[in-house]
Amino acid sequence: IELNSLNYTAYNNRGTVNKQLGKEKEALDDYNKAIELNFYYASAYTNRGNLYSQMRKYDMAMMDFNKAIELNPNGVETYVNRGILNKELGKLDKALNDYNKAIKLNPNHAKVYINRGNLYSQMEKYDMAIIDYDKAILLNPNNDIPYIGKGSINGILSQTDDAIANYTKAIEINPKSSIAYNNLADIWLRLNNLAKALEYVNKAITIENSESIYFQTRGEIYKAKGLYENAICD
Repeated sequence: IELNSLNYTAYNNRGTVNKQLGKEKEALDDYNKAIELNFYYASAYTNRGNLYSQMRKYDMAMMDFNKAIELNPNGVETYVNRGILNKELGKLDKALNDYNKAIKLNPNHAKVYINRGNLYSQMEKYDMAIIDYDKAILLNPNNDIPYIGKGSINGILSQTDDAIANYTKAIEINPKSSIAYNNLADIWLRLNNLAKALEYVNKAITIENSESIYFQTRGEIYKAKGLYENAICD
């Protein structure tokens, strides 16, 4: 930028770095400058849309995603990000349309299948969610997230053996997956194996001690064990 103050790509890239560093104002300034220099730069609109979404400025995020798609109708990531935003806003049908479009543009994009699987799960279309999670696993066997998604559905459907298998696989892939440990603890709690439930929730809390739901899970385990003072503390 020092050498070429008209390099809009450099502003866009610096904006992304600033966003990753948590410098939202600086990132926004950079994306604004990139768009000022090139009004037709779709990537900058997508990135600014992601930033606005992070800042909970959802209307502005949606406008940027729409503009990016207008400029580049084949931008897979923009459809994915707009789908995430639509899901966040409760516009599930629109989110589904966005994920479907992204998959049509790139049928080998594992992340989209995970996102669509999560959406189908929220819509209680569990069979379709499992199909998407399995496709994501086929495309990327080393991602723990689809196994967690499958385990969650197994839990909802009281398929405890399958839930245990899926959460265990998620932990095998990612030993720092606190949510997998917590969810596994919940399954063991349901099965009244309180020792294993406590073991797994403690692992979740060791990994991530600022997640309130993990303490809630442990509180329920302590309550089941009759350790009421411990339950109250959690």
